[in-house]
Amino acid sequence: SPSLISISTPRSAQKPWPESRRIRVVRSSAATMSEAEVFGSGVWVLSSTAQTVAPGGSVAVVADSAVTRELDGHTVRISNPDKVYFPATGATKLDLVHYYQAVARPILRAMRGRPVLLERYPDGAGAKSFFQKRVPKGSPDWLTTTEVATPNGTTSNALVVADIAHVAWAVNMGCLGFHVWPYHADDRDHVDELRVDLDPVPGLGFDDIRAAAHRVHELLDELGIVARPKTTGSKGLHIYARLAPRWDAYQVRSAAVALARELERRH
Repeated sequence: SPSLISISTPRSAQKPWPESRRIRVVRSSAATMSEAEVFGSGVWVLSSTAQTVAPGGSVAVVADSAVTRELDGHTVRISNPDKVYFPATGATKLDLVHYYQAVARPILRAMRGRPVLLERYPDGAGAKSFFQKRVPKGSPDWLTTTEVATPNGTTSNALVVADIAHVAWAVNMGCLGFHVWPYHADDRDHVDELRVDLDPVPGLGFDDIRAAAHRVHELLDELGIVARPKTTGSKGLHIYARLAPRWDAYQVRSAAVALARELERRH
């Protein structure tokens, strides 16, 4: 759990607290802080990753602008709800939560019960991003997780999208992209989606990707396999075919390789 830092306030200070008050750290080892909570006559700062705090230094206690949302029986805290995630439109973190609430049915049809890899943009779209495989320590105990493994044997405790509350929790973490595993958490031995990823390479554009998608569709249709395309959120297309949960990941990968080789032979 996060370490706590004791900091003092002037005896004359009375609540309610002003929007911002500078206070002096009187006891702590070097630590970090991101938010403050008032307990009685003092303030305790939770350790996080925002700025370094050392004994004798001072920090500002800023009024907490967080909001909470009751979603699927869980209380989800949204910090800095007015933070702009999409500068081109001005859409905020809370706007994105509301959007996912509005499209809950289709988004859960695609992700419910599946592990996800989080693509996080803490400073919004267009800023630096990183992928997060593991649910961080200190996360709410109501989160559903499962252990996933990569082909090289690396394991991680991944988030499972159980409901929109889980999606909103991830959005609060700066997640703008959900990379969904092709199996359900309660049946990790069987892949239930065949996925074809079409990405442009130098010299080829989106029109070429679209033409390739039509070729994939023609072959799958010939084989009696129903598949549908979707944009990737970047420059390419994904083609998804739902499968009966009968084959493992290696068998489904072999089918994808066979599909690619047949397309290469034909075209």
